[in-house]
Amino acid sequence: MEETIVKVDHLSHRYSVQWAIRDINFEVPKHGIYGLLGSNGAGKSTTMNIMCGVLRQSEGDVYIKGISMSKNPVEAKRHIGFLPQNPPLHMDLTVTEYLEYCAALRYIPDREIPQAVKKVLERCGISHFSKRLLRNLSGGYQQRVGIAQAIIHNPDFVVLDEPTNGLDPNQILDVRHLIKEIAEEHTVLISTHILSEVQAVCDHIRMIEQGRLVFAGTVEEFDNYIVPDSLFVSLMAMPAIEDLKRVPGVLDVEELLGITDLLQSLHIPCRIITERTEDYSGLKALIAANADYLPDTEYEKFRRFTASGGLFIATGSTSRFNDKGQYSGNFILADVFGVNDSGRDTETCSYMALPDRFLSSDGISPLATASTAKVHAFVNLPDFPVNDPVHYASIHSNPPGKTTVFAGLTEHQYGRGKCFRFHSNLLGIRRHSQQEFSRNFLRAHLPPFVTESENLPNSTEITLLKSTTSDSLLLGIVNYQEELPNIPLLGIHLTIRLAGQDKIRKIIRASDGREVAFRQENGLLSFEIPRLENGEILELQK
Repeated sequence: MEETIVKVDHLSHRYSVQWAIRDINFEVPKHGIYGLLGSNGAGKSTTMNIMCGVLRQSEGDVYIKGISMSKNPVEAKRHIGFLPQNPPLHMDLTVTEYLEYCAALRYIPDREIPQAVKKVLERCGISHFSKRLLRNLSGGYQQRVGIAQAIIHNPDFVVLDEPTNGLDPNQILDVRHLIKEIAEEHTVLISTHILSEVQAVCDHIRMIEQGRLVFAGTVEEFDNYIVPDSLFVSLMAMPAIEDLKRVPGVLDVEELLGITDLLQSLHIPCRIITERTEDYSGLKALIAANADYLPDTEYEKFRRFTASGGLFIATGSTSRFNDKGQYSGNFILADVFGVNDSGRDTETCSYMALPDRFLSSDGISPLATASTAKVHAFVNLPDFPVNDPVHYASIHSNPPGKTTVFAGLTEHQYGRGKCFRFHSNLLGIRRHSQQEFSRNFLRAHLPPFVTESENLPNSTEITLLKSTTSDSLLLGIVNYQEELPNIPLLGIHLTIRLAGQDKIRKIIRASDGREVAFRQENGLLSFEIPRLENGEILELQK
């Protein structure tokens, strides 16, 4: 039989006359990651604080490795490592100084402290920051230090209260990975109200609602306990939406798109910018979708591009950190955005209050206030119900609350260019309303490339590049239909908008060297492709 690390026995507690928790019973075996799940006010914090010896219960008891927390709290606490929601950091100490202090509090012998500190520095990936002041670390690395103090005495049981709260997506992934590593040697309990956090990290779930334990089991069992109202499916050959709607049990179908898919559907040519891309000349717009970790040199390229007359679109946590994960207290591109980082984040969802509707967005996003930017929409934060064990984490069950002072969509003139900033990654399209809004936004602010087309589906990608061997333009057309084999496209008529005063004298089809008849007037180039199989390249000779 597997060894039990923690036993919660008929645990109850009340504040004044009101019971916060009532008759809670469960055990935590050795090894694994356990989630203590519950909405705000459900009683999970009370339960966790009693388990860690922070709060004395009204009835019942907690046993840590068989030791009663009520009768022998000092001995029981020796086996516990605890990270509160707000890490108890002393910001004027270096990382090493703080961990040495924590080691002494845990009664680690003086001669063993240096080795204990070295071990947790390496374990938590913060050795290279050992001499740095805590106040100069990013939120993610401060959280790593908080976890380090919780495990410095090598406890059997580690309790983490909302360990990813307030972190950006990359930091959340880092902390999740660290928690899984710690769980190889320790039993870990995570207290959270975020369902997705439990599903991403934990092996087992204990759920508390209205002060009572309503579920105890594996994550797989919990997924069957709650009835999902949404299912995300990836299909290699996408059938028609109407065919999917006819499947028994399917209530509605929404197609998910990313920013690249969205640009492709509008036939707007685009390419991925990397650190090796030196020249932004010729680009009409830059889109930085949650580009939170980049070298300062890249941010400076964005700044120069915008100042010289470009259109810059940024979303979410873009420029919040440098490539070392350091946070200066504001966005690095705050001058370009015309907004200031409040230091606060949304939780699982938020809303953008447009004049005629609310637009929802998923995930954690930084909240910012406008300084010099014009605000087109503000952020609304949901009011999470506290007594709904099935749907409390569902976006659809959380209508927008009051409008905040935080900017949802801003417009800012910077130099000769312009910057639009979305508070979240709204261009990572999920719902129909988001698709509609994003398409209209891009149509309004990005110059059209294909101005007219016949028989050209969204799956067709069109790019225009300068030839490296001659003074010509290369027009690529690729038929990316999902059906296999691709269905040929017949009688395609295209009208392409060319930049500048380029005068085209001849169009040559690369597949067979034949000329293509065309017409050019007012910067528009019109021609017809009788048949398109998988793809075609046209050379536009000047």
